[in-house]
Amino acid sequence: LIREAQTMLEFKIGSSDHFAVNLSMASRVEEVDFSKLRKTGNQEFLQYDDMSLPVIRLHEHLSNITKPEKEPEKLFVLVPRLVPYPIGILIENPLGIFETDAEIDRKQISEKGIHGSLVIEGRMIMFLDLYGLFEKAAPEAHKVDLEATSHYAKKKVLLAEDTALFRTVIGDFLRSLNFGRVDIVEDGELAW
Repeated sequence: LIREAQTMLEFKIGSSDHFAVNLSMASRVEEVDFSKLRKTGNQEFLQYDDMSLPVIRLHEHLSNITKPEKEPEKLFVLVPRLVPYPIGILIENPLGIFETDAEIDRKQISEKGIHGSLVIEGRMIMFLDLYGLFEKAAPEAHKVDLEATSHYAKKKVLLAEDTALFRTVIGDFLRSLNFGRVDIVEDGELAW
């Protein structure tokens, strides 16, 4: 079995909550100019030259996150790629990148928007499920069309993937499409 390390972007919210996303899922991270943040109803937006980007704060959509006691001096926006309707994620402190080939623990922290967690060098890091998070934050734009996927309910899927993180990400995605059964193995030989 070949283990392939994935490059992760780590960031912090508040004083103790650590998160990571696969670096390939991040289009960019940039500092936020507070004067460009606007709020309409319950939705915040970040204004650019001729457009606005909806932004979210993780503590408003994930139950395991502590709301920061005060507004941080600096905010950054993580803009994901490969999503149909982009939403920026406001973060306080980008910490850098790391590589891991470890299996994500899905039992300790489990909710839509989080794949699971790992303890790395004494830090518990939660791995964001961007598709699940955006489905929670903006259900009207990101909901799965149950009628269009209803024929999947009787189907079985066998996923053979040697990269632990991709097994988790793709498995969660397939489950979100309401397949009747999703079995996941580490390689093609086990699938056979």
